[in-house]
Amino acid sequence: MSPEDLLIAYLRWLPQDPHISAAEEAVLCRRIAFELIRMRLAISRCELVQRAAIQIARQVLSGSPQTEYVVPGDPLAIRRHFEDIVKAAGEPARLSKVIRRIPFRESQWRKFTERIVAAADLSAADSSDATSLWRTLHQILRGRHEAETAAHRLVRANLRVAAAYATQYLDYGLDFPEMLRATKLGMMRAAHTFDYRRNRRFFSYAKAFIGPAIRNASARLNLPAEVVVEPPPNSHWVN
Repeated sequence: MSPEDLLIAYLRWLPQDPHISAAEEAVLCRRIAFELIRMRLAISRCELVQRAAIQIARQVLSGSPQTEYVVPGDPLAIRRHFEDIVKAAGEPARLSKVIRRIPFRESQWRKFTERIVAAADLSAADSSDATSLWRTLHQILRGRHEAETAAHRLVRANLRVAAAYATQYLDYGLDFPEMLRATKLGMMRAAHTFDYRRNRRFFSYAKAFIGPAIRNASARLNLPAEVVVEPPPNSHWVN
């Protein structure tokens, strides 16, 4: 079956999600941004995370590489943020704000969440610490669910045009279902970094994430990838 026949078959199989307008995209993106901010607010207010952030700040200020914890950026500005963390020790509200200013890597936010989960599991069920930790986890999980629901809606509405766009990467050796999964993964990543205020439609932004996602999927299968794909643009969290 030719790539064109595969495309036609899968487009028929894909759900018939109606196309959404730019205004509807903006609503979904605002929802994603709001929930991500709410999740990070809950994480940054947790005493356990604040202690971990202070420890990271002291390690960075003593010479540990910043890029282990944060997205690369202005090193002097980031260092000042870490200095502010140390200065805010003992002031939970101020410390929470400083933590949220730092461009931590997504992997570091996940580590913070994992700390909360581990501590909640180990805490006595009737202790005040456990109650606070489980309340924080509830806020994180609720925010994640709401953000993922909005992101899936945004991706589904653009999946048909994305599937057609992805066919130019058939040289990577992935079959069409694998390519479609990689395309959806790339679009989900784009959905969490897309800034609707830049006067562009979501798919025009998501295209830069589709190629790298397919390339990564191909690399995991140890397949040669000879087509050069531009890396995705710098991620911009909507703050």
